[in-house]
Amino acid sequence: GLIELHEGETLYLADGALVYSRITAIDANNIRILGHGILDGSRNKAEILYEASHETTGNYEAVKNCIRHDTIKIEYCDHVVIDGITVRDSCIYNIRPIGCYDLTCRNIKIVGNWRYNSDGIDMHNCDKVLIDGCFIRTFDDCICIKGFDCYYEGDVEQAVHDAMYRNGKSYDVFRDVLVKNCVIWNDWGKCLEIGAETRAEEICNIRFEDCHIIHVTGTPLDCYNIDYADVHHVSWKNC
Repeated sequence: GLIELHEGETLYLADGALVYSRITAIDANNIRILGHGILDGSRNKAEILYEASHETTGNYEAVKNCIRHDTIKIEYCDHVVIDGITVRDSCIYNIRPIGCYDLTCRNIKIVGNWRYNSDGIDMHNCDKVLIDGCFIRTFDDCICIKGFDCYYEGDVEQAVHDAMYRNGKSYDVFRDVLVKNCVIWNDWGKCLEIGAETRAEEICNIRFEDCHIIHVTGTPLDCYNIDYADVHHVSWKNC
């Protein structure tokens, strides 16, 4: 199912609750997702668009052949708090904020992500973000600071422009992020990352502090700029 949050609403997942659903919010300020319950994405299935074979088309084409939904997707929302919950078995990204201002993710547990692209917290062109005291175990990337991606057929650059300059506001800079006191377990991808998508004018003032990486097979700390953002003032301290 789908839970839609609107302006000023709080979703509370009580201790012991197991909720099979996904959450979205668009243009909804002052929202909160709280509690110690579990948000389970295992029943969210991909919509297959056409048959693809890894042997004949390659992995990238096999990923493009379906529509998948993030377990928590927050778009253009200000003053957002996600605190205490557990997210498991996501179909793709577990938590995906886009163009948000003043976002706090605290004491979140993310586990059980065995699918390709089951990233932990992937953010796009946000401003003023705190990620504190989280445990994140994912198959793919754990925490990513990204520009806009817009992976679909059509005029991608126009879609990126429309996403950056929306309703008279600019979302062309990703800045002021603090990730601290997190425990990271990565099974295949990258742990604390900037990129790969970097469609933004600037990505700056990014700090990773006092994070424990307890398992990794790939790259633990990474800045992967494949687009055009001016990436500066980035630090990893005691990680």
